Amino acid sequence: MRAELSSRGTAWFSALGIDVSGVHHHHRLFTRPYLDLTGRRHHLAGALGAAVAANLLERGWLRRRPEGRAVSVSGAGQTRLKRELGITLP
Repeated sequence: MRAELSSRGTAWFSALGIDVSGVHHHHRLFTRPYLDLTGRRHHLAGALGAAVAANLLERGWLRRRPEGRAVSVSGAGQTRLKRELGITLP
């Protein structure tokens, strides 16, 4: 399965602070949808997903957990994700 980023999507990621053109020139696959079979949730894989994760970690919206690859959303992250992206966490 293949995914492409629209001009609107490019603008959205750019507004978040993601250098989409720089990500396009990364050595990894740019992006692809990915279904996590454990949680049965869709994720953004590839260089774009990694850039988003790095951006949110840098902003302090996400924090790495000491074990494995898991992250948690900070209090500030919950507020900003809701305000900036319309994402409300349970």
